Amino acid sequence: MASEPPATMAGRIIRFLHEYSGKEFCNRCLSERIFGGRDIDAAMRHVESRGIIRHYGRCSGCEKPRLVAGIISN
Repeated sequence: MASEPPATMAGRIIRFLHEYSGKEFCNRCLSERIFGGRDIDAAMRHVESRGIIRHYGRCSGCEKPRLVAGIISN
């Protein structure tokens, strides 16, 4: 099976974060919940330019302090 392009993966991540608006997730939790544990580093570089903010905080999934991603609130 061909690998999913990072831009396509980024779209799936963004949809997930919109579904869980107000929550923030680390790469590991996003990877496990959306992609079955696959590497999402390249995709995460794409989400930052598409309305997603990343910062250090507590993950809503594993509740550990990590670099997390979430929807920018207006």
